[in-house]
Amino acid sequence: MSAQVPSDAELLQAQADLWRHSLLYLTPMALRCAVELGIPKAIYNLGGGATAAELITALSLPPSKLPFLRRLLQLLAASGVFTADDATYRINAVSYLLLDGVPGDDRHIDHTAFVLTATSARYMDAAMDLAGWFKKDVAASPFEALNGATLFHESMESLDADFHGAAKAALEAHDNLGIEIAMREFRDLFEGIESTTYICGYGDDKFARVLVKAFPHIRCTVLAYPNMIDAATKKAAGGVINYVEGDMFSSIPPSQTVVLKLILHHWPDEDCVKILSQCRKAIPPRKDGGKVLIGDIVIDYSDSKTMLETHLLMDVGMMTMTKGRQRDENEWRQIFMKAGFSDYKILKKFGARGVFETINNPGKSSTNLFADKSHTTLHNRSTSYHGAPTTMSAEANTLPVPSDAELLQAQADLWRHSLCYLTPMALRCAVELGIPTAIYNLGGGATAAELITALSLPSSKLPFLRRLLRLLAASGVFTADATTYRINAVSYLLVDGVADDDRHINHKAFVLTATSTRYMDAAMGLAGWFKKDVAAPAFEDVHGATLLHESMESLDADFHGAAKAALEAHDNLGIEIAMREFRDLFEGIESMTYCCGAYGDDKFARVLVKAFPHVRCTVLAYPNMIDAATKQAAGGVINYVEGDMFSFIPPSQTVVLKLILHHWTDEDCVKILSECRKAIPPRKDGGKVLIGDIVIDYSDSKTMLETYLLIDVGMMTMTKGRQRDENEWRQIFMKAGFSDYKILKKFGARAVPSDAELLQAQADLWRHSLSYLTAMSLRCAVEMGIPTAIYNLGGAATPAELITALSLPSSKLPFLRRLLRLLAASGVFTADDDAATTTTYRISPVSYLLVDGNAIGGGDARHINHASLVLTAASARSVDAAMGLAGWFRKDAAAPPFDELHGATAIVAAFPHIRCTVLAYPNMIDAATIQAAGGVINYVEGDLLSFIPPAQTVMLKLVLHHWTDEDCVKILSQCRKAIPPRKDGGKVIIGDIVIDYSGSKAMLETHLLMDIGMMTMTRGRQRDENEWRKIFMEAGFSDYKILRKFGARGVFE
Repeated sequence: MSAQVPSDAELLQAQADLWRHSLLYLTPMALRCAVELGIPKAIYNLGGGATAAELITALSLPPSKLPFLRRLLQLLAASGVFTADDATYRINAVSYLLLDGVPGDDRHIDHTAFVLTATSARYMDAAMDLAGWFKKDVAASPFEALNGATLFHESMESLDADFHGAAKAALEAHDNLGIEIAMREFRDLFEGIESTTYICGYGDDKFARVLVKAFPHIRCTVLAYPNMIDAATKKAAGGVINYVEGDMFSSIPPSQTVVLKLILHHWPDEDCVKILSQCRKAIPPRKDGGKVLIGDIVIDYSDSKTMLETHLLMDVGMMTMTKGRQRDENEWRQIFMKAGFSDYKILKKFGARGVFETINNPGKSSTNLFADKSHTTLHNRSTSYHGAPTTMSAEANTLPVPSDAELLQAQADLWRHSLCYLTPMALRCAVELGIPTAIYNLGGGATAAELITALSLPSSKLPFLRRLLRLLAASGVFTADATTYRINAVSYLLVDGVADDDRHINHKAFVLTATSTRYMDAAMGLAGWFKKDVAAPAFEDVHGATLLHESMESLDADFHGAAKAALEAHDNLGIEIAMREFRDLFEGIESMTYCCGAYGDDKFARVLVKAFPHVRCTVLAYPNMIDAATKQAAGGVINYVEGDMFSFIPPSQTVVLKLILHHWTDEDCVKILSECRKAIPPRKDGGKVLIGDIVIDYSDSKTMLETYLLIDVGMMTMTKGRQRDENEWRQIFMKAGFSDYKILKKFGARAVPSDAELLQAQADLWRHSLSYLTAMSLRCAVEMGIPTAIYNLGGAATPAELITALSLPSSKLPFLRRLLRLLAASGVFTADDDAATTTTYRISPVSYLLVDGNAIGGGDARHINHASLVLTAASARSVDAAMGLAGWFRKDAAAPPFDELHGATAIVAAFPHIRCTVLAYPNMIDAATIQAAGGVINYVEGDLLSFIPPAQTVMLKLVLHHWTDEDCVKILSQCRKAIPPRKDGGKVIIGDIVIDYSGSKAMLETHLLMDIGMMTMTRGRQRDENEWRKIFMEAGFSDYKILRKFGARGVFE
């Protein structure tokens, strides 16, 4: 075997990494909890900052929940959902998006629905079944395979109307944030457009309405599926938009420009080519100004690790939910070329998205990459804005309004927070499929194609497996070079059987338990738990049984056994390393009592007496925990005593508590330590207590801090225990009667001796496995109204203020603090501390998007409440789909067509000179909408696959990412037909996601989370620039450009 064996340091770090990977879902779960509790709103209402105690009061939470709330807030703060200073948690850009309305900021859109949908049970269930899906040769996405209905389709509406509505609201928040900003950023572009066709997607014509208002000279056509645009919507447009019903795969109304805003990432490559081919037909030659503008995700591998991870999370999400995907520039390029475009350009990065521009030119071959047939340009979302308000106009609220750049970045951050549970789901899928062992058996490195063969997976799953692996590589589970994925220290811990390495412990049970439905259900119930004044943890409250207790064994023996195996792997890695690291310490010990805890695992004692036979060792265990076979195997060198450490600990020179105290409350820890103190001799006679446990260190790396806080929120959810920082440990020691202590050595994620890197790897694995708790915490915050509460409190609030504002039980204050600190760490809020050790949480651009629109008022036209996006992304249906990814991978079936429809209405408001037509499916635009447009928008019923009304410009705003590549080509081909030649200004403007692997880690993660979400729910996908390019070329465009990055999106022309 040529796979390199990790060193002690690497192995311990790997365990820490594995913890982080497995527990990363706790970040979205904590986010969900905060949303459900209304924490952002409460902090806002408390002036933008609040302590956990204040939130307990404001939210009317039970006072008993205060310590738990603190832990929740701490994790959220560490994750960047809030900011924190000392004990005060504040609204930052992320939590700003979770406020229920922000007066004076028309850009604000409440993203609560997005968080709750992204962290829903339906999403989670689909993700949990990924491995099964990979093994089945089925076309349906994991979401469809599990739910028997397609995301956003009428079949889903019939199955679960509430989820369907929330999902649509989530999509609207996702797609519409930044439209007003785009009007300013691309003023020169729009002023040069005479006509445009906007591909409506899901019946939302806001982009078109804003366009024609801002540029009234533009003749705007909206192409929508039949019945997607109702009469009211058409009437509201005032006749300035031409609404055409049709199918972008069949025909796109001609115009100078076709716009695809967040459309193509919903479709596979083949469909994208079809769409782009139609776009190419719809626009005039390049010399007449014909172009296609595409706003979509572009994966950039050179982006920051956070942005890259975001992009890849989105991609895996799309893989789980839809047939769509996120693409890098090369993948975009291939699509463009296949669609007949010879060139393209990325105009600008726009947040997490890029903007492509395609410009039509006649007389050249549509198959020549550099043929002068058509041109595409990617526009990327801007990082600055002009003309937006700088402060909110709400009475008594001086919370600064995020800039355009902050708001767009906040949306990308919110996507990542809501979708990062897909990382542990992808990890679970890899474990269930046996990918680590397969790579190891192939010499330590393998391509996706080799894994398909080795694992006997359907060949049709190859492109999906590549997407899964690139997310796991970006997250650090594997390493990658070119197309080969290799075992690293983290995945080494997931290999079945490693010869000649007695340190190795397989952590599969930990990953599968940490990402199980029972854990997920408990995490998703956090908001309800916060509102109840009950002592039991959320896990026990939901299941009626205690984790690792005989009550759980009676309820679910299989889960109980897996949970015990997970705990053994968690606790025992590194014991042999500790014997070497602390040889001098153990050689000086004459007698020792090892407290076995509640699980009957005596491995530490057995290894100790083997390494140091001079030590007289006693093991204290609960009655019947140690069986006769175990005692006999010890060979008589260990004295086993049955008892209860709360009542009596056998006397010895040293008492050892290894990973015991973090399972207990502070009061119980004091009782245990008091018994330890009685059991040992005075200091002068060598009496001591050795404690191996987690020590939260706020000065540690962001990754390690996030791991600590994820574990803490996980323990808060599952048990009565907690993780502690050094000051909290000190208080316990002093209360137990000890006068002094010292930290001997950091031991990976623990403050005990060992190889740091191996333990760091374990911490990373925890984070990856529990990261869904970030999305669940975000959902919780949205459901509770926390962004709006903080906003209403002036943009900053302490947890105590939020308790009051949200009418939460005061007992939940400590828990609210914990929820907020995680969201702040994730960037949803910002947090700052004062001298009184009270953390204030503030609205960030992200949480600004979650503020209720009623709170914001009409002062910020850019604002769109994204609460529905959060709630949909974290919804039960979304979770169910994500948890079903493994099963979906096993099926070789293609997902059904994705029939979601996007819309546009903002253009006409910003540019009244533009003659705007909105194309929508029949009955999608109601009469009220048409009336509200005031006659300035022409509403056309139709199908963008079949026909797009002619215009100088066709606009596709967040449309193409919902379609397969083939459908995208069809749509773009219709766009091309609809627009005049380039010389006459014909163009297609596409606002959509562009995965950028060179971008920030957070943005890439957002993009990839969205893609996995789309994979789970729909047939669409996120794409990088190369994937966009391929679609454009196949649709007949010869060129494009990315005009600008626009938040998490790009804008193509």
